[in-house]
Amino acid sequence: MTLHAAFAFFLAVYLLGLTPGPGVFAVIARGLAQGFVRTLPFIAGILCGNVTWLTLTVFGLSMVAQVLGPLFLAVKIAGGLYLVWMGVKMWRKRVSEEDIDADVPMERSLFRRWLSGYMLTLGNPKPIFFYLSVLPNLLDLNALAHGAVLTAAPIAAAGIACALVPYCLMASRLRRVLRSVTARRRLNRGAGAMLVGAGAAVVAN
Repeated sequence: MTLHAAFAFFLAVYLLGLTPGPGVFAVIARGLAQGFVRTLPFIAGILCGNVTWLTLTVFGLSMVAQVLGPLFLAVKIAGGLYLVWMGVKMWRKRVSEEDIDADVPMERSLFRRWLSGYMLTLGNPKPIFFYLSVLPNLLDLNALAHGAVLTAAPIAAAGIACALVPYCLMASRLRRVLRSVTARRRLNRGAGAMLVGAGAAVVAN
């Protein structure tokens, strides 16, 4: 992979991550609810999901899609409904003075937070369409299939991370500013609405 091709691919993936969609809204919602550090495993799951779609595109996504079509649909629906459930839970959460400095409980384990981001990306049509339509115009898929995918994968992960981490950081800082019970209740409801919207978008597309 040439330096020019690598930069073009990084920029394209960065713009993919920057464009508002279910992943962006879910990251912002979690940043608002849980803070920056606790949202990082979720972002890591999104990165791994993008690398998965990149790899499947290189090695024949159309064939894999035919074989795993029903499974993909099930993952998509389950991931979307899970986001909706988390959004409703956040919307309904009661806020007291003791909750101002506390994180909104979601998944307790690092793995479950990572898995949430991974499953969201597997069921999100945006990266699928990107890797199917844009990737062949940027990179030689034959070259990627012969080992260059090992170079493309970290570039894709870096591009998505550079787009999502600032969203998460911005949301976590906003969370620190809003210190009253009323403000935090509105914050939780706003984050919950974004999660519900992200889940609905995944299921509908």
